[in-house]
Amino acid sequence: MKKLLLRIGLFLVILVIIIVGILTLCVMFPSVDNLIGTVTCSEGFDGYEEKTKTEAIEKTQNKNDGYTKLFVDDSVCASMFGRLQDKNSVYLFAGTNRAFLVAGQYVQIREFLKTHDNVSEVYMFLSKGTWESTIDVQYGYQCFAVPIISTNTFDDLENNTKQEMKDTYSGTLIQPWFVYIYNKSCVIRKLTLNLLNTYHEKVLKEDMSVNYVHEENKVSDVNQQYLDLIINMCENNNIALHILHDPIADTPDNRDDYDNEIKMINEISNDKNKKYLDEYLNSVLFYPEDLFIDGVHFKGDDALNNQIIHDIQGKTNLLYDVVVTENN
Repeated sequence: MKKLLLRIGLFLVILVIIIVGILTLCVMFPSVDNLIGTVTCSEGFDGYEEKTKTEAIEKTQNKNDGYTKLFVDDSVCASMFGRLQDKNSVYLFAGTNRAFLVAGQYVQIREFLKTHDNVSEVYMFLSKGTWESTIDVQYGYQCFAVPIISTNTFDDLENNTKQEMKDTYSGTLIQPWFVYIYNKSCVIRKLTLNLLNTYHEKVLKEDMSVNYVHEENKVSDVNQQYLDLIINMCENNNIALHILHDPIADTPDNRDDYDNEIKMINEISNDKNKKYLDEYLNSVLFYPEDLFIDGVHFKGDDALNNQIIHDIQGKTNLLYDVVVTENN
């Protein structure tokens, strides 16, 4: 019996050494990671979400690029406006997605103000889904936690947000050294995200069947908190803040959703934020469903996207200095 236990113990030690060795090779040698990754990794573990959201923060940290107006938005308007960056020298377009949260946009705005002089305007494009989103397990780790840690902006967040991240992901997974190796290896990314999902599903008995965790017909606490912080930050720095609504596919369900959104936005409206939220609700535009590729994002046609931007300008009487075409 003693010999059997020793053999099992030795086997486990050897197994751990092999696993650690393979993971170390994956971090140190991309070719090894790619070789293993072709078998074990698939779309969603390629690092795209982490990379694009990290870059969206890093854009706001660049000094001396001459931008004086910041545009932060989710994926709907990011696809429309982001393609115009080369034409625009005043606006910085730094789009993300709903899992990045209003908290992530707060970090972008804060970093932009640290590194840019003469900032005059900030634009936020949001949707009902963004307002409802909260700190999510898988997409939240990829799209919010990893970019925040990777750009050394964790300390920009409020203490209760930091604690919620520790509770959701564990203290280890939000350490800079771990995020560094996570970013280096597809294999480690997949292991990390699968273990996170398994822990929350099997141990904490949470429903992991939905892509994004959200609070139905309610502005999540984290988004409400950072909305207030953004308003205060902009007002204290004499910056014009505009919160605008993503365009929506005109369907009966979306019309009902918008009615519910009006109610949930009005629930958080107060003397401090009312003018911003009223502008948001009044800026919505509805379009035929066949103009969307998935009911949310527009088809990638430049002429269509240009027309929608002109419609937004006409609806809001804003953004007329955004260069859309050579003739604007």
